[in-house]
Amino acid sequence: MFSGNDHSVFPHFDLSVEGTLVFSWRSPWEEDISRYGAYSDLIFYGLDGDADVCFYSIATDPPVIGSLELIRIDPDSYDPLLTGNGSSILVNYGRLSCGSNQWGLGFSNDTDVFGRAWQSDAKFRSMNTVGVKSVTAVRDVINTEKSPNNFPKKLYDSAVTLTRSGSLEYELPVDAKLDYLVWLHFAKIDVSANAKGKRVFDVIINDENVTRIDIFKEVGSYHYVAKNLSSTPLIVKLQPIVGSPLICGLENYAIVPADVKTVPEQGMICSIYFVYMLNGDPCAPTNWDAWEGVTCHPNKDDSALVIFQIDLASQGLKGYISDKINLLTNLVSLNLSSNSLGGTLPAGLGQNSLKKL
Repeated sequence: MFSGNDHSVFPHFDLSVEGTLVFSWRSPWEEDISRYGAYSDLIFYGLDGDADVCFYSIATDPPVIGSLELIRIDPDSYDPLLTGNGSSILVNYGRLSCGSNQWGLGFSNDTDVFGRAWQSDAKFRSMNTVGVKSVTAVRDVINTEKSPNNFPKKLYDSAVTLTRSGSLEYELPVDAKLDYLVWLHFAKIDVSANAKGKRVFDVIINDENVTRIDIFKEVGSYHYVAKNLSSTPLIVKLQPIVGSPLICGLENYAIVPADVKTVPEQGMICSIYFVYMLNGDPCAPTNWDAWEGVTCHPNKDDSALVIFQIDLASQGLKGYISDKINLLTNLVSLNLSSNSLGGTLPAGLGQNSLKKL
């Protein structure tokens, strides 16, 4: 993705998915990649047959999108309690493969059925970490690429550990005031840990000891939600208890709460009969002027948005005003002047909340 014609700068536009602002542009990829096109991804739960993706320019140049890919994944993947029924969106803030180079979609021929791309972990290791050693699997790791997460075999083919005493520590870039889903990957690829109790370490995230891992007993994945971070970065530390820590991969996702949406019948009527050149939600995201000429307010219990005002004067509209406008029961002001509309006013117009026509 680029912003305008200057490929030497980061894009300057916002992105919303399903009516939720997921970022004012940030990319988890390093700067030299961003100079030739920035890549990012997210996981969301679709509530209907459409994916509403909107790029909103916040600079003088319009956004230029190189490609957009949608991949259907298992709805039970990652943590369905976080994303189920569209309650939140997981935005990739870093997906690291330990002891390997960057690989995955767009970077290598290695396959991942979810279309995930994986960065090398090297640049995210803390300066406090010394004596890092990369190790590779001496035999095929079994039980990979299984639902619901379908983590690829290649992720568990390599890992990092330490050759001297101390902790293995990562600094993951984040934005404050969000929750983050941290997903850690382990595999028994070092033959020296051939029994319980031979490689044991604590996982400490932002100074909180969240779990203890025995690499022989607990291969696979572990995830943790870091709540409402007040500072950056997010620190993941593997502190040895017996032997040295070993890890195959880390993932970090911002948990972006889904924005409230327009009452469905109001959004549909507005789209069909008034601003038919636009698609998606006329009111969301709430921090945008989503559709010019449409003003929205929260309903009484703040569970949805309702259309409060429509001002589409001098927009070249033709045809007639449908009686479906009466479904906009919260509409206070309607201005359709200086258009080429004909016919009669719908019966009942003004009997709800309309005060100004």
